[in-house]
Amino acid sequence: RADAEARAAEADLAAAEASARAAAAARVLSARALLDRCAVVERELVTPAEGALEAARAAFREGVSNVLALVDAERVRTDSLRDALDLEVDANLTALEVLLDLGREEVP
Repeated sequence: RADAEARAAEADLAAAEASARAAAAARVLSARALLDRCAVVERELVTPAEGALEAARAAFREGVSNVLALVDAERVRTDSLRDALDLEVDANLTALEVLLDLGREEVP
């Protein structure tokens, strides 16, 4: 009976370890996907928004545009930066969860 209980405990431990490895692997993939999305947001939203803001500033300085266009360009840039930062925070939190899943008690 003791041998059967020991084998059952070993099987439970192996299952728990496999589950933890699978969870960590899924979090790694999630963190990578979030970082990829960060790069896309930076490239496709933040960079163009910064260019549009500079153009709006120049147009306002030259007197060919009104303040509403400048404020709108600033809002678009700020929104895109916030979206990029939100994704980056999510990616970093997921990476920290991976470290904790793997038993690291000290995180960088």
